[in-house]
Amino acid sequence: KAMDATAAVKSVLTRLNDTAKIIVLTNGALAVREELQEMLDEEIHASSSPSSTCSDGIECVVATTTHGAYRGEKQPSSTPTGKIKSTNNNYDNDEYSYQVIHAGNGHLWIPDTCTEVASMLQMSNELNCTRIPANEMEYILWEKLTANCVINPLTTLRQCKNGLLKDGRDEEVMHGITKECAQVALMRNMLQCNVDCDENDVLSLQDRFSHESLRSFVDQVIDDTLENKSSMLQDLESGRETEISYLNGFVSRMGKEYDIPTPENDGMCSMVDVFSKLSRRYEHKG
Repeated sequence: KAMDATAAVKSVLTRLNDTAKIIVLTNGALAVREELQEMLDEEIHASSSPSSTCSDGIECVVATTTHGAYRGEKQPSSTPTGKIKSTNNNYDNDEYSYQVIHAGNGHLWIPDTCTEVASMLQMSNELNCTRIPANEMEYILWEKLTANCVINPLTTLRQCKNGLLKDGRDEEVMHGITKECAQVALMRNMLQCNVDCDENDVLSLQDRFSHESLRSFVDQVIDDTLENKSSMLQDLESGRETEISYLNGFVSRMGKEYDIPTPENDGMCSMVDVFSKLSRRYEHKG
């Protein structure tokens, strides 16, 4: 999960050298990349040892996948599946056996800047790994983020499957979330493009991150996952922390940075946080 990424990387940081690449595949990958980079920068500045392996050469790379996987139930310690030490409050702070279950074959896309890593991953036919331009990866992740910002919080608040969002009840909110995501995504990618952008590049970005284009993507995801429960709803039902701060929260933070109002995304963050806390409180009392 997005909120576990920084702690996971910290736990193996002493094993990483200055050529290491951390590949982020979680929901909210854009926010996770920034959080990881901030943590790495802090570790670098805090380190006084010239031989420290925590170097500014470590790179956080965002990628995306459609492979399906989930963690199985806690197993007896004799089960030869592996062990993990957890500090998450949702689990015992003891070693326990665990299973990671590959639930469905998919595809893996990785930026073409990661030549060596991609070559290694492409040795596995099962991963179906494809290299794409780094800027295209950013665009894909913004599209995915927009879909998550719409689908995850609304299905969580309504406690429904994705397909019910087609009933029109939340049309105004869906429109607002998508519009805000479009404005923030366009500004961010325009700034990243900077002086390298020509007129055609600008027009292409404006088309890619128009409200209409992103809304079409969101609607397609809903159509493709009508019977699915969003990951955020599953987290709520399991009493786990949600990824709202890495989804709508990221859009809200970027909006403040670029002076773009994001009231709908702000509202989703507040409502999901309250709903999640109340849900865990009553579950605990029950």
